[in-house]
Amino acid sequence: MKKYLIAFAVVALVAGLTIATGVAKANENENDNKIEKAEKVKPNVKDVAKNDLRQELSIREIVGRVICQEVGNCPTDKPSTEVLIKAAKVTSVGTDTLGVSVFSYAYTIDTKGAKIVRQFWGTSNVTEFSVGDVVNVAGSLDASNNFLVHAKTVRNVSIQAKHGVFKGTVESVNASSSSFVLKTEERGNQTVNVTADTKITKGTTTAAFADIQVGTKLLVRGIWNKALAKIQAILIDIKK
Repeated sequence: MKKYLIAFAVVALVAGLTIATGVAKANENENDNKIEKAEKVKPNVKDVAKNDLRQELSIREIVGRVICQEVGNCPTDKPSTEVLIKAAKVTSVGTDTLGVSVFSYAYTIDTKGAKIVRQFWGTSNVTEFSVGDVVNVAGSLDASNNFLVHAKTVRNVSIQAKHGVFKGTVESVNASSSSFVLKTEERGNQTVNVTADTKITKGTTTAAFADIQVGTKLLVRGIWNKALAKIQAILIDIKK
């Protein structure tokens, strides 16, 4: 009898370890698309209306698609699931993709062919985007990846009409006046003024004015004085 009890205890222990391991793996898989709590990137919300900061995530089956799937007669050239994401925070910027987080979930946004606009619907593109921007996305869910969205429209509410966006290379730096001259791609040389309120980043990390050096490639967002060729910087993103 004692032998049977020992054997039963060993079996129970092995079963318990197997179940615990399975639960741990399940929890790990469930959290694969969660944003780590350690993330410190702050959203770029300067002058953004409160209504544009209310997060929303809507995923719904297109009307009629379930029925046609049951009979095997669905059109193959149309998506089956619509997605609407509001007030998501940009976590990464690629050539044709954006990483975003909403309600602590991470999504990849495929921007190829999408209409990309600023807050007031002016034409934009992903090269104007920065980590921390707040975006709205409308599109369709990928057929095999539940965290990949093929966007139809991307609206960046952090980019506003009164704010100019400039890309270029630093020509000179004046540390005493916290300013530098930026040789832009389209507007020639512009003097960029930096204040304590200017947000300076390098990818997903916070940077400082000292990181801005001659030859550094930058994206500058700020209020532009065309007549004086000056920019009051709101955000500076140092390109790697």
